[in-house]
Amino acid sequence: MEKNSKFQYTNPRLIGIELNVNESYTGKSNSEQNLRVETSVESKKNSNIERGFNYSHVVMSAKLGGKESDSPFFLEVKMAVDFRWSDDFNEDKIEKLLRQNGSVLLLSYIRPLVASLSLQAGVGPINIPFLDFSQD
Repeated sequence: MEKNSKFQYTNPRLIGIELNVNESYTGKSNSEQNLRVETSVESKKNSNIERGFNYSHVVMSAKLGGKESDSPFFLEVKMAVDFRWSDDFNEDKIEKLLRQNGSVLLLSYIRPLVASLSLQAGVGPINIPFLDFSQD
């Protein structure tokens, strides 16, 4: 019988989208639109939530394009997820685990949104490639 991990997450949530299409842009569209990905981890050690567990809030922002007049569009998608883990995890490794697993998880939810939104906006579809978060 399989046993659930003591490292769990809630359902990822979409917390923001910004999409601006530069209708006056006349240059050639480039599918490599300067992808920038930022991940933040905020620890929430609150014993009132559930004793014996620690919590963190992870937010990822993926930005493509730019707001300058020489850019065809700007797209930013923000998603968040909460993780919880038992007290018996090694605290030295938790930050890395949260950053890597949180980033991989959230990017898997952001990827289809970017493809769909960029297609609907007439600048895509833009498919975000696999990214290596193991070096963070």
